[in-house]
Amino acid sequence: MKKPKKVYLEQEAIDNCIQSIDTFYVQLDCVEYDISYFKEFKRIIIVGTQRSGTTFTAQAIADTLNYKFIDEKEFNVTNSKIFKQLIQQTNIVVQAPAMTHKIQTLISADDLVVFMNRNWSDIVKSVYKKNGKLSNWVFMKTVYDLDKSYFTDSDPNCLDIYNTHVDIDSYYLDSYYKMWKYYQSKVIKNNITLEYESMKTHPLWIEKNQRTNFSPKQTTI
Repeated sequence: MKKPKKVYLEQEAIDNCIQSIDTFYVQLDCVEYDISYFKEFKRIIIVGTQRSGTTFTAQAIADTLNYKFIDEKEFNVTNSKIFKQLIQQTNIVVQAPAMTHKIQTLISADDLVVFMNRNWSDIVKSVYKKNGKLSNWVFMKTVYDLDKSYFTDSDPNCLDIYNTHVDIDSYYLDSYYKMWKYYQSKVIKNNITLEYESMKTHPLWIEKNQRTNFSPKQTTI
């Protein structure tokens, strides 16, 4: 379908978004980081929205397990064909946020899928920091139909769940959290929802005040 036109927000609207977005947060059943969750799996796929901590988490888990880290750039972020080829390997941790909406259609029953949970205001602030702007795409009403097409084109079984649960009056994160909560986490055999802030117990973690000037993919000083 045709993508909606982007209209960039004024500073007041950006500030209002950051201040109010956490009131729309969708509660998920999360676990705290513990390497024991990952040790029995040879393929670990890290998904979630962009800026939810997928890069650091994938790198940290790969480092601890001595697995190969596969960055989303290796499958051009959105190329499902290359992604499926890459995950034929074993002992890998793959960072794949752009595959979130269809991850259940791409993986095998032996893979572990990890959905990253993070405060919505922190996600949006990170997007704003990376891009230097926010558009009307931050509102669910702008991307409601577009997101529906993303989910349902890949898996038509998503349609009823999407229509029932996704709140058009919320923010853009609603669709991804709701579809994970009510559908994807139910149909993916091996999955966990991981609290991003719990990764602070990992030895590679860097505190937020030391990440102020980090580039988008930077995870170490």
